[in-house]
Amino acid sequence: MSSFQLRHAAALDWLCQLGDQSVDRLLTSLCRAASQSQLRCHNGRSRQNTWYQLFPSQSISGVFAQLYRVMKPDTLGLILCEQGDLPSLIPMAQAAGFKIGPTRIWQQTNKPARLLILLQLYKGKPVPSWRQQPQLHSLPADKSQALPEALVAELLQDLDAGLVIDPFMQDHSIALGALHQGLRFTGAHRDGNQLAPIRQHLLKHTNATELMRQKPPSPTPQHGQLALLP
Repeated sequence: MSSFQLRHAAALDWLCQLGDQSVDRLLTSLCRAASQSQLRCHNGRSRQNTWYQLFPSQSISGVFAQLYRVMKPDTLGLILCEQGDLPSLIPMAQAAGFKIGPTRIWQQTNKPARLLILLQLYKGKPVPSWRQQPQLHSLPADKSQALPEALVAELLQDLDAGLVIDPFMQDHSIALGALHQGLRFTGAHRDGNQLAPIRQHLLKHTNATELMRQKPPSPTPQHGQLALLP
């Protein structure tokens, strides 16, 4: 039976808690998070940079270093992003040790049409089938979720078993697709209020088991309040 685990945490903090070489597939999307962010790059004269937006006070390159650490040898990672993000993402991924694969594109067939890039990261020696993957995924976008079910199924179809992670969860789409294929899933979301509806969706639409639900933090006494001792 497939299983899942959800965490309220920033991606870098959460990745630091995962075990070495414990992940079989990275699949995540940065597109919506980048468009919603209002933060700017530390260098005011430079162009807006998605990764500075996501980590205004953390080490950006540290995310890729942690991803490289937690992924098993000879495994694939996929990051859905805008084309303009590639000049920032690729050098950091290569510095962490990843090999960059052939460009894959998700062509959104809705009107207006839109092209998004699937950045391929490989740890170790790429298998021959890596370059035989379809380079164009022509599918309509789904307004009800970040990634359409058909796209997630295509990106995970070569996995028979294993653990899929999403460090930048936006909704249930990647988790649901992994569970439907009998895989294990774990992911982190920066907004703890979003975890309850995601959890309900996964439990309603799959037979998966949730593992070790995160305990909410204890309330901190405010000034002038007495803390009750257990």
